[in-house]
Amino acid sequence: MLQKFKFIFCLFCCLAASFSINNISAQTHLSPIELQFGSAVQDQLRVGQEIWYSVTPSADAMITVKTMGNTNTFLELYDATYDLLTMDDDSGEGTNAAIEFFAQGGETLYIKLRGANDHIRGQFRIQADLELVPQDTERNTSRARAAQLLTGESVTVFFRSNLESRWFRFDAPWNGITLTVQTRGTMDTILNLYDNFGNLIAHDDDSGEYFNALIQETLDRGVYLIEVKEFSGEMGRTILHSDMR
Repeated sequence: MLQKFKFIFCLFCCLAASFSINNISAQTHLSPIELQFGSAVQDQLRVGQEIWYSVTPSADAMITVKTMGNTNTFLELYDATYDLLTMDDDSGEGTNAAIEFFAQGGETLYIKLRGANDHIRGQFRIQADLELVPQDTERNTSRARAAQLLTGESVTVFFRSNLESRWFRFDAPWNGITLTVQTRGTMDTILNLYDNFGNLIAHDDDSGEYFNALIQETLDRGVYLIEVKEFSGEMGRTILHSDMR
């Protein structure tokens, strides 16, 4: 009788533990762990588990969320209505996940962490880092407000809202000049080159490294406009670099 009681008691404990684990997983979706910028959080991932985190910058910022350790992690980024924005598997060190994204001040975004497959488990650390975005003083989001582009320099370009374009003006000083302009970074970018009358001269999507755009064009003396945008209209940043010869 005592053995039977012990068996029933152990079975009850196992069921209770199972319920507790599932209940915790459900609660993390509703009450995610808030990441403090610059501080790593150590956690344990169970088989098939999903762990939710959140970040809320006080001002417009580029945010990087990454995992560290030997556990093969997978990260998914969601907006305030839990629509999926992006995901990553191995952009971090080794098999760690890492995502970089633009967030507006006061906006809360959610990160779901899971294993790269349903059999992954183990310890990991997760950290969110913040880089404040400078104020948009130029507001070069239209052709009429194009910012001057100086060749030989790299310019950080921020896309602060969805479907946003950034415009730059290039002055060719003589005929037969060859202009090379390209983006650098992790975003999938598009470049358009126009003459001063708005006629499209060149267009490029992926001629640069990875998903970056690159245009090389021989131009006559005059004013030209360069439009930079993200392929699917996402927010974020890229580096614009240009040379002439």
